[in-house]
Amino acid sequence: MKNYKQIYKKRFEALVRSLSPQGNLIHPSTLLKRAATLWPNRTALLYEAEELSFKELFTQAVALAKQLQKKGVKPGDHVLILYENSSNFYRAYHAAWMTGAIVAPLNVFLHEKELTYIVKDAQPTLILVSQTLRSKIEAACAEAAFSTDMLMSIEDLSTRDAQLDLTFSIPHPALDACTVILYTSGTTGMPKGVMLSGKAIMTNCLQGIATFALDDHERIFAILPLFHSYMQNVAVWCTIILGIATIVVPRINRKAIKEGLAKKPTIVLGIPQLFGLFCLMKNLDFSSVRLFVSGGDALHEPTRLGFELLYGRRIVNGYGLTESAPLIAVNLTDTCARPHAVGVPLYGITVAIRDTNAQIGTIWVQGDNLMLGYYNAPEATQKVLVDGWLNTGDLGYLSKDGCLVLAGREKDLIVHKGINIYPQEIEGLLAQHPAVVFAAVVGFKKEETETPVAFVTLSQELADPETTLKQYCREHLAPYKVPHRIFIRTTLPQTATGKIDKKVLKLELQNGIV
Repeated sequence: MKNYKQIYKKRFEALVRSLSPQGNLIHPSTLLKRAATLWPNRTALLYEAEELSFKELFTQAVALAKQLQKKGVKPGDHVLILYENSSNFYRAYHAAWMTGAIVAPLNVFLHEKELTYIVKDAQPTLILVSQTLRSKIEAACAEAAFSTDMLMSIEDLSTRDAQLDLTFSIPHPALDACTVILYTSGTTGMPKGVMLSGKAIMTNCLQGIATFALDDHERIFAILPLFHSYMQNVAVWCTIILGIATIVVPRINRKAIKEGLAKKPTIVLGIPQLFGLFCLMKNLDFSSVRLFVSGGDALHEPTRLGFELLYGRRIVNGYGLTESAPLIAVNLTDTCARPHAVGVPLYGITVAIRDTNAQIGTIWVQGDNLMLGYYNAPEATQKVLVDGWLNTGDLGYLSKDGCLVLAGREKDLIVHKGINIYPQEIEGLLAQHPAVVFAAVVGFKKEETETPVAFVTLSQELADPETTLKQYCREHLAPYKVPHRIFIRTTLPQTATGKIDKKVLKLELQNGIV
């Protein structure tokens, strides 16, 4: 394990030296200009029938940035971006960044009420929005008393006659100042704006590049939503550090997936549910792919083993969260071969386990990749940032060899008569049943204590599914861990990034819907 840490350290330091002669980090908003200077003709984006070089992307972004400046956007202003996965997401993102503005890409699946909250909270100078989402944001702006005159769709702005301008000056904040605000999905209330500095972004990108040994021959398969920190780190920030291409997949369906794979990606980034979909689709051509990375949710053994059996390829399991920009640990070697292991922390990141109950406790992390705090939310910030450490809200433990193993979310912990029940353990068991596709377990208040309740989707009919699955659980679990009820669903509610939305399931239980 120590040898790996030394290798990652050397790679990280070499990457920093490659950015500047002095060996200093540079601001991420200047990376596209650097890429256009060093590799003008390399492919930056592949989106449907469109192919853009770094020179073309930079030229168009500069032309748009100048128009944003004419609209009054100044350094330090907030610019919201509401774009689906497309080349225009990149044009909007980089154009806003090049004005010196703080960029806040928004979840395109948010409800109007949530968008209204964000507009009020962020107080943007300008909102860049796709034509297809314009009516949605207009309604939110009306509710937030924000002038729709400050809505712009870059589809309406021509960059056809734009010329390469490498003299364009890109104002940017200090490295340790906020440069991006990422609003979380709001699973515990309204979305919170995670403030990331240029230093946090650059540090975590270089940590990831060093760990995965990425080089300038990679092609990133960007199928998850680009507004999410996971995709921004790799498919928006890392790609322009290395000068590599991003294959932008507009939506998750069979046709788009096959068309994207035909463009020969080398790295596929996914979540467990996506890899489950790949297993259901079968016969996909992954011949060009050298690395599969799963993050965002627990990777259960049936999904991992099923994918490996079907395609003969290993999935690398990773861990992170928006507040850490987002990468924390990755299970890149065979050293951590155990269920729910997410590997060793990246170089420069320290992990500690606190408030332990037996072996499992709360995961805290420290490093230069951490957020500055939550925008306009000092109390929420103080709860999770303490003396330079971040409380992740996740539960887990460190093995003797330094491997981080996850046990679930702290807020999902079920306490039954004083005994901790970890939903991830029950979900993992249910997922091993041959008839179960997806499983989610939540706590339900019953007779002054909590008891586990499961929701599952099936791949085949069972004569009496609840009885069958309860008996299956009794054969493998302690009695108090066996779900009180098991509800069979055709689908389970999902967040924008494809995670099972347990908040919705808990509300259904509380409201007596099930």
